[in-house]
Amino acid sequence: MSHIIPLQQQAYDNLKEMIVNERLKYGKIYSERQISEQMYISRTPFREALQRLSQDGYVDILPQRGFMLHPLTKEDVVSIYQMRTAIESYCLIQYAMDAGSDKVQSILQQLEDCARRQDSCLEQTPDFLRYVDLDCEFHRIIVFGLGNALFEEAFERYAYRLFRITRMTLTLKERLECSTEEHRAIIDIVRRGQHQQVYQWLFGHIHSSMRVALELMEQQQINQ
Repeated sequence: MSHIIPLQQQAYDNLKEMIVNERLKYGKIYSERQISEQMYISRTPFREALQRLSQDGYVDILPQRGFMLHPLTKEDVVSIYQMRTAIESYCLIQYAMDAGSDKVQSILQQLEDCARRQDSCLEQTPDFLRYVDLDCEFHRIIVFGLGNALFEEAFERYAYRLFRITRMTLTLKERLECSTEEHRAIIDIVRRGQHQQVYQWLFGHIHSSMRVALELMEQQQINQ
């Protein structure tokens, strides 16, 4: 028996794919009617999909006008880094306190593989976007390894904004060079069971990225 995907979910997935693949542009107002007709999806499920995308930080809905892509704000950056610090530190502390278990050893292996693939992205012909994808995947493994559905839902809701922030900060050579080094440092801390050091490391790792992101956004405003 074939699985039928609800129209609202189809609209959500299609529009999200258009945004992630940069087929829609920032600063432009889009018509709900025109985009929904392009997808051959009626207005009601399309509008429901827009509401979900708005909640997830992809779009801003403009009543009676349409919608536009949500511009990344300083408030977004601070809020996301605060959320990440809370969620990821909890996950990592739990892993460090159970460092010898098969489950945590498997998670650490996944993290090591991810860091190794990041390194390979910078060899010979650098693949920057793949490197950014893997950077986000590293943190996704941390969150999803715990098996907390609420943490996973929260991560998925800020995942795209995290990707955009990460892509912005890793354009700086200093962040690009130290990112995987910092990732390997937390793997070692967890493997040694040093749970009391987890928050200090994570705060430093995330705070340095947040500082760079805010500085870059400030510079962009000055140059406009």
